[in-house]
Amino acid sequence: MPDSDLPPTGVLAVLPSADVEAALDFYTETLGFQELFRLPGPDGELVDARVMFAGGQVMLNRNPEMAPAAGGGVYLWFRLFDDDIDELYERYVAADVDVVEEIGDRFWGDRSFTITDHAGFHLAFNRALKNNKAPENNKALENNKAREDNNAVETAAGHDPE
Repeated sequence: MPDSDLPPTGVLAVLPSADVEAALDFYTETLGFQELFRLPGPDGELVDARVMFAGGQVMLNRNPEMAPAAGGGVYLWFRLFDDDIDELYERYVAADVDVVEEIGDRFWGDRSFTITDHAGFHLAFNRALKNNKAPENNKALENNKAREDNNAVETAAGHDPE
């Protein structure tokens, strides 16, 4: 298996699904996630697929027994740095995605909204407010962004950032 087909190091969220192809279509076509990987099983049906959004990766895994009827309490956060969160929200509303928390500014210094995917998993999208009054939050965001940028440079250069 080529290195690019291997899961990333660190924590990888895995969402069980009865139909990985339908899940992959929803995440890529409806939500605009980038497809990274797909693995068909011996029967030709997809067993696994991996998608990415805002630097975060999610594995969609065929596991009908574990696939929840309504999300199973799973809640994923996608932290945006350079993306326009209002534009993303409007795009999802126009695509008729189920919004469970309207977009808004939160007391902790984020602008966020929450949707559910086709299987009921909760997906929260958030971005720091430009005028965040908590300077320690802004410094932490700057450090995280710098670390992400450094990891991207190291990876592009063929080095393991870890």
